[in-house]
Amino acid sequence: MGKLRFALLFSVIISTLFILLGCSGGSGSGSDTSSYMGTAAVFIKDAPTEEYDSIVLCINKATLEPGAVTLFESDSCVEVDLLDHQEKPFLLTVKDIPAGTYNQIRLGADYVDTVGGSCDDLDIEIPSGLIKINFQGPIVVKSGDKLGFEIDVHAKRSLNLHVAGKPQKCIFRPVIIATVTNMENIPPENKCPRILNGTIIEIKKVEGEVREFKLRLSHDAKSHVNIRLNQDTTIFDANGSFTTPDVLQVGQKVKVRGEILKDGSIRAFVVAIGELIKLYGTALTEIIAENGDLKFEMRLAPGQVVIDDMIDVVVDNQTLILIDCNTEVGMDAIKPGIGVRAIGKISEGDLIAAVLFLEEQKTYGTIVAMHDKGSFYELEFIPDGETERIIILPGESRVALEGDGSIEKCLLEELVNCKPRKARITLNELDSEVADFVEVKDEVIEGIIKTTDPVLSTITLQGEPESIIQVQDFTTIIRNGKLINFDQLKSGDEIRAFGLAACPEDDVEFYGFVIVVVELVERGDEGCSQGYWKNHRNSWGPAGYNTGDNYNVVFGVPYNKTLLGALESGGGKQYALGRQAVAALLNAAHPYIDYYYSEAEVIDIVQDGYDTGDLEGAKNLLEEHISPCPLN
Repeated sequence: MGKLRFALLFSVIISTLFILLGCSGGSGSGSDTSSYMGTAAVFIKDAPTEEYDSIVLCINKATLEPGAVTLFESDSCVEVDLLDHQEKPFLLTVKDIPAGTYNQIRLGADYVDTVGGSCDDLDIEIPSGLIKINFQGPIVVKSGDKLGFEIDVHAKRSLNLHVAGKPQKCIFRPVIIATVTNMENIPPENKCPRILNGTIIEIKKVEGEVREFKLRLSHDAKSHVNIRLNQDTTIFDANGSFTTPDVLQVGQKVKVRGEILKDGSIRAFVVAIGELIKLYGTALTEIIAENGDLKFEMRLAPGQVVIDDMIDVVVDNQTLILIDCNTEVGMDAIKPGIGVRAIGKISEGDLIAAVLFLEEQKTYGTIVAMHDKGSFYELEFIPDGETERIIILPGESRVALEGDGSIEKCLLEELVNCKPRKARITLNELDSEVADFVEVKDEVIEGIIKTTDPVLSTITLQGEPESIIQVQDFTTIIRNGKLINFDQLKSGDEIRAFGLAACPEDDVEFYGFVIVVVELVERGDEGCSQGYWKNHRNSWGPAGYNTGDNYNVVFGVPYNKTLLGALESGGGKQYALGRQAVAALLNAAHPYIDYYYSEAEVIDIVQDGYDTGDLEGAKNLLEEHISPCPLN
């Protein structure tokens, strides 16, 4: 198991799809303390991967900036197994937020644990104490806005094996794609989050009947999610038996499955009272009769609370079986390979199921051939450990690279027919011979850019022989956590491209769908203090800066002093940051100081402090790496 500890700051990406602006008041900065409020729901999910058994991110805080508006905070971090949230997101919190303008969301984390993958059992370094998600533009929240923030962590692409030096180590550099949308435009696949666990803190009755309750999430003591009930809501008591809403009471622990509404509340389809156990895994058999019971065998996903990795699940005509969010189906829907989330109680080693949530059947394997049949494609597919089978891929079904990047079916056909490709196929719930979604396992090519051709959209990497990458029209390109355009790539950039190897007869060697500019630098541990630089002006020369250089020109922020003037100024806030920034800049630029940050990083931290209003945070970051001073 690899454990990743956060130490610095790192920027990641967020793209804004829709922002619903309310009709009434509310404007200004994120620190606005007016009574005008909006609502923010934060979801976390991961792109799929079969290389890791588990990637657990332990989150302790989430804030909106500027203003450090708290979305989530916990003394003990909440563990989110990202691989358990590939299809259904994890609802971190739903919170009211002040109306205002925001430009960043920050996640704090205690650690990330990994099981499996190339970084297993290696030391893993994270050059980041907070995950900073910068908006592409300012987000203006007005009174009444209901916004959903989806944070899609591409954890596999964030874990990079760095072979330089002894011993080897892994670097965690977050690759995150995030979207902000109004609640009513949340994609259908995200409207139904994983089962919520919490405690009822308030009950609302209408004409004597329980119609709504307020839920405090078990991982967030300050949360309050409104849960709505209707005539279709199914309630289970602590024994797993059907009951009515009138048994709900303040203080009860419950599990809730439902759909997010446009006002940020949850319309509950299922509420389970008490300490009923929740297990998830994969069905290994259909339902069979055994000793008077109807049951099926389930292989549990890693990390479950029972001893064995197999368990028999007992069902009866009272068991509620659902697919999607709330579509009820019969027992015949349980088939080998289908994903199952079960709520019930343990009895004599079996799980007596009150409710089963069935998830799309997924199968890993290899596509060995693909044939265009006009309105559909025919896939010759060999599931892992099984024999070849034919799967139909309808024209409307999606094909994508594992994790990101749509693939044209005609291109995949060409690539498959010259080389078999590993893939994960999501099968139709009603017909296991039909594919709803095909995710092709990505391949990786790394190197240093020699040239780029904007006309042909190609990248040529250094080396003998040279490698040419064909960049797709929709390729995502990332530098320092920010989206960039193809024309911003330059000769000398070290990149990691995710995509598919080309066929031997193609004019290129690789088709790139995601390109990350790699900045794997060894961090230094030296630095001289403010006092040293103020009293040793003769040491400035090798750094390339003069005492009379203008601070606002060097750092690009509105602070009208010279570098020496900033260093000699007393006071807090921008004055304190100014002193530390000059010292950090000289440390970074001096050829005989092995400092933690580069000059560009120092300037970025200062500019970010001004952009977010967190001047103290920027100062503290720079202040952490002062000592020892090799020039003394």
